[in-house]
Amino acid sequence: MARISPVSLTGNGEVITTRVGEAELRECLEHELWSSVRKVEELAYAERVSLRDAQLLIREEVYSGGRALLALFLALREAQVVERLPEGRYTGFGRVYRRRPAVARNLTTRFGTVRYWRTYMREMGRSRTPPVGSLAGSRC
Repeated sequence: MARISPVSLTGNGEVITTRVGEAELRECLEHELWSSVRKVEELAYAERVSLRDAQLLIREEVYSGGRALLALFLALREAQVVERLPEGRYTGFGRVYRRRPAVARNLTTRFGTVRYWRTYMREMGRSRTPPVGSLAGSRC
């Protein structure tokens, strides 16, 4: 998987900027795993390879696979949570909410930074300005 800077959602070069489906994430994971196997096989048959070099390559491949697995896990969990969210408006805690489109987020993990999409419930109908009646007695 691509390395992502945890600092920025936009300054990451070739990082995917559109939501990726579960099927695509599974394909990506499979590609990552087979790519890792090929790299290890090539390294095993190469001349003059140190154990240190092999360990560094394998560690990077394990981390890349870990990021792909976490991206799949987060997508599956998101789908599960969104399935339970109400369509349209939802009233709870004395407020009215509605589901908003999923937003890209970066999550820093032990394997590196992972890009995922998260759906939020946003509150509706709250005005940023005070009601007109509350200004009637002010001297400003």
